[in-house]
Amino acid sequence: MKIDCDIKLDFKTEETIKQVTEASRLGLRDTIATIANEAIQLSPHKTGNNQRSIFYGTAGMGHNKASSGAPKPGDVSSGADKSVIDESKLEAATYGTSGYSGFLETGTDRMRAQPYFRPALDLHSKELIPNIKKHLEART
Repeated sequence: MKIDCDIKLDFKTEETIKQVTEASRLGLRDTIATIANEAIQLSPHKTGNNQRSIFYGTAGMGHNKASSGAPKPGDVSSGADKSVIDESKLEAATYGTSGYSGFLETGTDRMRAQPYFRPALDLHSKELIPNIKKHLEART
């Protein structure tokens, strides 16, 4: 007696990697938008210039103007400094372009620190994994 058995495995590795990468990118975008919008709320303000200068970006998805409302991922701003993100990596950034946002965050020898980026990061960084899972589940 002879039994022939042919097994073909199709793990769809490349497709799976693409889906996980895209879900990660979307989850990262959602998280960094929330962090940027929280930074706006926490930013010290006299004139509002620093708040208006806060941007965020995700590699492969452009740079966006943060707003005090809900994240608006499609609202790409031309005023953003695109050099803060390495487009070849899966990364995101939020930053201020006012010229003094770093001084507000860390302080100087003449001014106390008034952190707003770090508290925003601490409040919302734990949302990254649930945001990625949300986008993965939406694909199934």
